[in-house]
Amino acid sequence: MKKSLYTNLQVLFITLICLSVNTAFAQMAIVQSTDGYSNLRSAGSTNAKIISPLQNNIVVLVDELYAEEHPNDKWLKVYVGSDPYCLSCSSDLSKHKTGFIHESQLRFIKDLKKAASSDIKMIYTISPFKATGKQIKYVDNQKTVIASINGKSYFGADCGIPKTEIQKVEATVRGKKFNVPLDYIWSIIHAQNNFQYFQNGNNFFAIQSLGDGACYTEVVWVFDAKGLKQRMLGWSY
Repeated sequence: MKKSLYTNLQVLFITLICLSVNTAFAQMAIVQSTDGYSNLRSAGSTNAKIISPLQNNIVVLVDELYAEEHPNDKWLKVYVGSDPYCLSCSSDLSKHKTGFIHESQLRFIKDLKKAASSDIKMIYTISPFKATGKQIKYVDNQKTVIASINGKSYFGADCGIPKTEIQKVEATVRGKKFNVPLDYIWSIIHAQNNFQYFQNGNNFFAIQSLGDGACYTEVVWVFDAKGLKQRMLGWSY
């Protein structure tokens, strides 16, 4: 009985540690400025070089580890995809653009208004994973850790070989249906239908968490009336 209780407490402790890790290092946020955009800068200063302007409702990944290490700094270190759909992104974030944005120009997605279920819905068609027919590169000779699938960095490497794969992605936004290209799926082929939906004006955000612990990743799909605007991949560690 005591051994069972001790084991259960161990499991609870490890679970709490994993949850704290998942939320402590990064959060997804959107740009929200009265100017309609905010500049991504090379350092935390209005005098620093502008890397690129980011329009309102663009999703960025806030490095909260940096924020914890610089508690008095009002400038946040952020990451954003080098392209709107993060197709060149890698799980170590080395291919993301990185820079600084003042905290007043950002709003965390989970603080946004929850979207009505009638306004947005995403559905993955899922089947068992098959390696055949895919160009897969492995990290190890034993082929137990995937580096990339069809040329896209795999964001679930530390979770091992995926058990399932996405065959099709459909999104419905205010009654209008959109299909999402499979090129946007290879990095997160192991994802499930565990979405949370948020709204900011006419922009809708479908956010989901993949994996846990060492292979935790967040994905955000951004839609407006015209369709998919952005796909952002978060921290994988």
